[in-house]
Amino acid sequence: MIRDNTKTIGDLAELKVACLFAEKGWFVSKPVTDNAPYDLIVDDGESLRKVQVKARCTREEKITVELRSTMVNYVRHYNKSDFDLLAVYDIDNSRIALLDWEQIGESKTLVLRTSPSKNNQTKGVKYFTDYIGQ
Repeated sequence: MIRDNTKTIGDLAELKVACLFAEKGWFVSKPVTDNAPYDLIVDDGESLRKVQVKARCTREEKITVELRSTMVNYVRHYNKSDFDLLAVYDIDNSRIALLDWEQIGESKTLVLRTSPSKNNQTKGVKYFTDYIGQ
């Protein structure tokens, strides 16, 4: 099953995001190595944007994205110079949320709700559907 291989899941997410931008008429490029702090470069004809892609499953009615990169014995938190757009691929529903740094905020963890909270909290809540394919 595809969920058993995180590399394949990540590759699929990058392809889905690349297709989203290509369908909008943008040019899509990929770094030659995996060492860049971004996964794709997209070109709308006027500007280039670096895109970081994360694939996540829904857990407890939310999708959580740690804004960091992990390698053997090393954790690196992302900052604004690393990428311009974050693309979150919802594995369970095959949909993509796009956020820029202003929408991400200062937190090192991004939480996107997939349904309302049980206590009906709305302040500070980000819903996945508010950022789909913008």
